[in-house]
Amino acid sequence: MKTKSLTLFAFVVVSTLIAIFGWQWFTGEDKRLLQPGPLSYAHHQIELTCHSCHGDSFAGNAGIEQECKNCHASELKAMDDAHGQKKFSDPRNAAELAILDATKCLNCHQEHQPEFTRKMSVTQPVDYCVACHQEVFSERESHRNLAADTCTNAGCHNYHDASTLYENFLVAHLNEPAQLATTTRIARVIDHKPLLRADRMPTATEPLPAAMNAAHQQWQKSAHALGHANCADCHRDNDNWQVSIETCQGCHEGQVESFQQGHHGMRVAVGLPPLEVSMAKLPMHQDASDKVLNCHSCHQAHDYNTRKAEADACLGCHNDKHSKQWRASKHAELWQQNPDHGASCATCHMPRLVDKATGKISVEHNNSANLRPNDKMVKMVCMNCHGVEFALTALADPDQIDSNFSKAINASHSSMDFVRARQNEVSASSRPD
Repeated sequence: MKTKSLTLFAFVVVSTLIAIFGWQWFTGEDKRLLQPGPLSYAHHQIELTCHSCHGDSFAGNAGIEQECKNCHASELKAMDDAHGQKKFSDPRNAAELAILDATKCLNCHQEHQPEFTRKMSVTQPVDYCVACHQEVFSERESHRNLAADTCTNAGCHNYHDASTLYENFLVAHLNEPAQLATTTRIARVIDHKPLLRADRMPTATEPLPAAMNAAHQQWQKSAHALGHANCADCHRDNDNWQVSIETCQGCHEGQVESFQQGHHGMRVAVGLPPLEVSMAKLPMHQDASDKVLNCHSCHQAHDYNTRKAEADACLGCHNDKHSKQWRASKHAELWQQNPDHGASCATCHMPRLVDKATGKISVEHNNSANLRPNDKMVKMVCMNCHGVEFALTALADPDQIDSNFSKAINASHSSMDFVRARQNEVSASSRPD
């Protein structure tokens, strides 16, 4: 009897502890123990906020679909999604939807399935393109002997973004030289205003502390001073001199918004603390592991040095092969001579953009905007200096990327080869017998 009582007591205690810890796991902030599998590289930073994808009440697949669009709809619209809703609203494409309903994100992208997840977080088999495009392999002589799982191998086809790979674009840029005659990037125009009396440091009865005096001297030469942003505009709390991202957002709303769309700032966008370098999955410098990613990580408010932000700030954290090779690259050599030529880290990964409606020049602070697929960078950056085929060839070669494009490039790209062959076919068929 005593043994049974002890057994029952032990069962009650263990069951109670399991219930308590289970409830804490379920209701606590860290729910990773409840996940059926790890998240993909695209979303691993926000794994603590299940509601970012599932909604607060776990609304099922319809809710997840809506959350996908909340984050990615504007991006797909900007790149003119090659497989978007517009294409499949055409009744002529109804048969393809019966094979693979491409109007639903979850039919191609599913999280928590690492054993099935491939590049770009795709969970379809690698030959999924053939489900709808079987005729290509029989009707196009150039594609007849190709395997169906090679469509994306050399950057020939990209599912959503075909802005640099559709045939008419490639035809228009056939036979361009590797290096264009004029090479430059968009020049920034900064409106420097004369300092007003109110912007100058008032005469003090006692000498200023050395640190404050140095900050003031730096500030007077900065774009903040020349744009009439005084100390109090940023340092609003007299008891705490720290400047929050919300303060920066007051003047730089567009930059903060785009920053939060990329890997650097996406945690802040869903209400999590900013990304720490130690959380990154890419190789990083060990001595930078405790750094936090925010506006001040790259921009020093008093010493407004954009050249430091364009390269040194990046290389202070990133320690991958590509980053480590930049200083020895031709891009770096030319940029050091003239920042409007060559390429810094920011030139390629955070490029300058022109608003077509207003003509205003801004810097793209979404560091993920032109990373995947690789050829997204061609129109936004590479075409300022290079021919399209040269750029596509370099971006399709992992060894070139690792060496920061320091190796000799054989400027022949599969997509261009196919376009040349097809142009020859068209020319031959149009000749009179």
